[in-house]
Amino acid sequence: MFEIDGSLRTWATEPITNLDQATEVAATRLPNHRLHYLSFEGEISGDRGTVRRILAGTFTAEDVSVDGLCATIRWSDSNGQSQSRQLEFYRNLTGIRSSDEAEMREPWCLRLGL
Repeated sequence: MFEIDGSLRTWATEPITNLDQATEVAATRLPNHRLHYLSFEGEISGDRGTVRRILAGTFTAEDVSVDGLCATIRWSDSNGQSQSRQLEFYRNLTGIRSSDEAEMREPWCLRLGL
């Protein structure tokens, strides 16, 4: 989740277990979330799963558009050492977007660099 213009841009991905290597994974764009979800952990209503925070930090947006987000993320690891990575969410633009709902269904990707 990334706070932009008063709401949280949100994507779902498979778990990323190693931030020490560059990776690229499929992502699903979710509707923007309310800000209070930054601190939410637990069961999601409607039997939709569980939310657990695995990382908290800050980000600096380098490019924000309907087609994606490029940013530098920063956090402290378990030893208190500062870490940072380049991050990019982007979508496959082979389809034609006709509505906000269609934007959510298009395939997205998360690229995490070193």
